[in-house]
Amino acid sequence: MRALRCKKAEAGIGTSIMLIALISISGVAGSMVIDNTSLTAEQAQDVVDETLDNTVTYLDVRSVVGVCDPERELLTSLEMVVVIGPGSQNVNLSSMVIELMLPWDHVFLASGEGGFSSERILSGGLVNSTSIIGDGDIFVLSFDLPNAITCGEEVRLSLTPAEGFVNFLILDVPSTLTTRYVSLR
Repeated sequence: MRALRCKKAEAGIGTSIMLIALISISGVAGSMVIDNTSLTAEQAQDVVDETLDNTVTYLDVRSVVGVCDPERELLTSLEMVVVIGPGSQNVNLSSMVIELMLPWDHVFLASGEGGFSSERILSGGLVNSTSIIGDGDIFVLSFDLPNAITCGEEVRLSLTPAEGFVNFLILDVPSTLTTRYVSLR
């Protein structure tokens, strides 16, 4: 009988060792799952932050004025008054592209010579730069049209900052251009 008792005891110790090993392995696996979950949560938060920065940043076009040649009734250049949208990040105009979708051509304009120029007309005081629009700043963007636009035509524009929301505008040129400046928006 003693031999039987020893065998039962040995089986009990083996079962205990197996149980302890399973608990240890499940603890390690559980900690790995928790670690991966926190890493995934951090990555998700980074994606959300980047998405918010890209979608919240945008330019608000307050007005568009066309500069005309009234004698020939042609629109020769455009001037836009822009500010940043509420809650928007600063926008760097030197990395922005303006696309003109004209009836006969598409033209891409970048900041600088041969493209568009920017001038700060009111400063919010937070950013002191000639190419960065900050909160409270008002800028005028000016550019010559590659070809003069005649009366009654449609001009489509897109303002694309390096980061943020693309702003699309559709401007209808009036049927008569009798003054030097005409409001298009």
